[in-house]
Amino acid sequence: MRPADPDQRGSGEDPLDRHGGGQLRHETLDITYPADKGEGGMGPALDGICAEAEEYVRAKEFNIIILSDRRAGPDRIADPGAARDAAVHHHLIRKGLRTSVGLVVETGEAREVHHFACLAGYGAEAINPYLAFERSPMIPELPEGRRRRDGRQALHQGDRQGPS
Repeated sequence: MRPADPDQRGSGEDPLDRHGGGQLRHETLDITYPADKGEGGMGPALDGICAEAEEYVRAKEFNIIILSDRRAGPDRIADPGAARDAAVHHHLIRKGLRTSVGLVVETGEAREVHHFACLAGYGAEAINPYLAFERSPMIPELPEGRRRRDGRQALHQGDRQGPS
């Protein structure tokens, strides 16, 4: 799977299925929690996500875990992206399982190069900024394909300039 195509999951076509040749077994973990739990629900939600990720890795059922906030809305709160990414990453390191699984973050929060750099720095191997690509039609003067291509190009250019 090419990192240059982060928007493919949002198109209904799953690049993990298309490019994996049956070797990429993935599971999507919902990283949102009920809004009625409020601020106090964040800690237990992160603990639950970490335990669930560990369970999947130990069972050797999946070699990619997708942490997704797509269910976020008025009734469900998403933990901050870097917090959940780092929590799962470090939990799996402590358990000696991190090298057995890839982490993908599917988030509506990532909009700027800095957001991508932070998520990658906290352990994400791939990032699907689904909301950035779903909102790209708000620039009507460019054709759809060009908006997506230009968006990917800008992210990759910013990613290369970041370390300098």
